[in-house]
Amino acid sequence: MWQLTLFGAPTLEHNGRNQPLTRRKARALLAYLAVTQQAQSREALAALLWPDHDEQQGRADLSRILSNLRRVLGAEYILADRQQVALPDIAALWVDVVHFRQQLDACRETAIGAIDDDCCQKLAAAADCYQADFLAGFTLPDCPAFDEWQFLQTEALRRDLSWALDKLVHVYEARNDLAQAIVYAQRRVGLDPLHEPAQRRLIALYGRNG
Repeated sequence: MWQLTLFGAPTLEHNGRNQPLTRRKARALLAYLAVTQQAQSREALAALLWPDHDEQQGRADLSRILSNLRRVLGAEYILADRQQVALPDIAALWVDVVHFRQQLDACRETAIGAIDDDCCQKLAAAADCYQADFLAGFTLPDCPAFDEWQFLQTEALRRDLSWALDKLVHVYEARNDLAQAIVYAQRRVGLDPLHEPAQRRLIALYGRNG
């Protein structure tokens, strides 16, 4: 099974063994396709990753990167025709960001008081999955549109994590499991130290816990 880790520096593994992608734009392209989860036009991808090249040269560079990905992953993992590129919808490619969002989506409409053990486990699994910010330490200095997309994804995922942590704090506080509530409250404060409601909640939990 293939595993693509995007929380932190992008990492590709197959059955637990690291499979290095030496080309930075191969990693960027794989991350982009995995997170957007939809077919992208070759023209748009060439403009995203080679903004300084003309369309013909950009498409040629894209073809070389796609060949690189096929050699590493296998041809069945890259769906490409003359117009579009996509990743297939197959369970054999596990992506941490996709898993993170799936766990949260399963609990998104659940009121705090109605969160059951299954939903609580999903929220905890999502929080555990988030080991670092999206593509932390990875940049493409010559690709401002990709950098902007990366920034927007990072901010959205941080908001999602904040939401999950707030829910977990509420749930464990309601269950009077103050030690576990404090663990999540500490992480929530660490995510955004200037967020006063999170600071106040952590202080209150410390007080309740003696």
